[in-house]
Amino acid sequence: MHGWWLLVLLAWLTAAKKKPEVLYADVPFLECNVCKEAVSNVHQIATSVRRSQGKVREDDMFELTETLCDPKGKAGKWLTMYDVQLEAGGLKMVNKNKQG
Repeated sequence: MHGWWLLVLLAWLTAAKKKPEVLYADVPFLECNVCKEAVSNVHQIATSVRRSQGKVREDDMFELTETLCDPKGKAGKWLTMYDVQLEAGGLKMVNKNKQG
């Protein structure tokens, strides 16, 4: 399940340039970072909904988590702010602080 998020992220980041090549050996280096960022973004969105509506309904959370890894969806916009870079210890997700 965690690897799916990574594959979506990698596919989206490289879609405009060329057809992505999935490197399954790299998945373990990124999946924890992707999951942490996904959970952080769910929390931020849920907090925002709670502030505006007073509570977060189960349906709201279901919709939120369904679109979390879709960069074209409202909850998946966070994916467009990250770049995957090669560093000495392996791969790292880097927040570019802007969409693109």
